[in-house]
Amino acid sequence: MLLLEIFESERELSEYFAADDRRKAKNTIVAATYDEIMSRLSGKGEEWYRIVYRGKSGDMVKHLSVLKIDNWQDYFMHINMPAKWTIDDLSNLVKEVCKYNNRPDVEPVLRCTSEASLQDDEVEVTFVVPKFDFGWTIGRGFSK
Repeated sequence: MLLLEIFESERELSEYFAADDRRKAKNTIVAATYDEIMSRLSGKGEEWYRIVYRGKSGDMVKHLSVLKIDNWQDYFMHINMPAKWTIDDLSNLVKEVCKYNNRPDVEPVLRCTSEASLQDDEVEVTFVVPKFDFGWTIGRGFSK
């Protein structure tokens, strides 16, 4: 499953993360705070994409390739992994995304949870990334 949602304003983005911050249904392993997330994403665009992948962990990059995730500068990543996974499994998945992003030096703001209902080879990954708009980016650069 691949889901795409668009936040059309910074207010929508803020409301999503404020509501998400209050959810405690899953076992939290790595917790990025609302402030950490918003400081990386706000002011970086006029729209933001929320991309959710749920399926086999080995197929994630193949399915994400239908979207252009090349060279994200700032992004949020929430990994919901099976309870049996280790920190090494988590680290390998993050490295795979960073490598696929063609910017292995740009690490996401990371949140990680585990869920017993996920099968051992299944993962749910949520990305929130500013929509790249070259004209908007250049205009912001000249206005500073």
